[in-house]
Amino acid sequence: MWSPTVVFDFYNSRPNNMDLSFYELTVKCILLCVLFTAYSFHELEQLSMSKSIFNNDAIRLHTHLKTSIPPSYLTIPFLGDADEKICPVRAVNCLWERVRRTYESRDTFLLNTTHHTPLKTSGIRKLVKLGMTQVGIPQEFRPYTIKHAAISALILKGVPEVLIARHARLSPTAHTPTRSYLKAILASDMDHALVAPRQEDQTALVACNCPSTA
Repeated sequence: MWSPTVVFDFYNSRPNNMDLSFYELTVKCILLCVLFTAYSFHELEQLSMSKSIFNNDAIRLHTHLKTSIPPSYLTIPFLGDADEKICPVRAVNCLWERVRRTYESRDTFLLNTTHHTPLKTSGIRKLVKLGMTQVGIPQEFRPYTIKHAAISALILKGVPEVLIARHARLSPTAHTPTRSYLKAILASDMDHALVAPRQEDQTALVACNCPSTA
């Protein structure tokens, strides 16, 4: 699985939010929102900015979760000055201001970048794929892997499985989904070690934490 740091490194190398085009800022907001909240694309389509709650340290975005019938909120965090360029709150606020200046009747900051109509799930998925390609993620990774990448990164950083599952709204049993992601990563490492050319054997073994043999 690819690492979210690929996205962060890319946007840290780009201009500030105000200097990005409407298209690039829209893509950036989508990628950051999914990485930091584990949103589904359908949940992003359902956003209502008029019902969202804006605080100094976060924005609680109002949406309809796939896991519940009543409307709910998902929180995106405000990051410190050191992470200004990858702060989802700053990016969303900047894009929302642009949308409101021109389209006062819109209730979402996610608009089609050509026709400026609210994005549907399919349009959001398409922009995620384009954004992943732009930041340098290999083509074989499909749009839904952005959520998997966030979950995998949390697992590898030692966040308790029950908290990850609750955060990503994966399953009441908590440990089952997160373990499946970790097993997928381990299987991928093992596959690489198995098919690696002879001259790469030692590198593959080190990457997998496997003991070398004589």
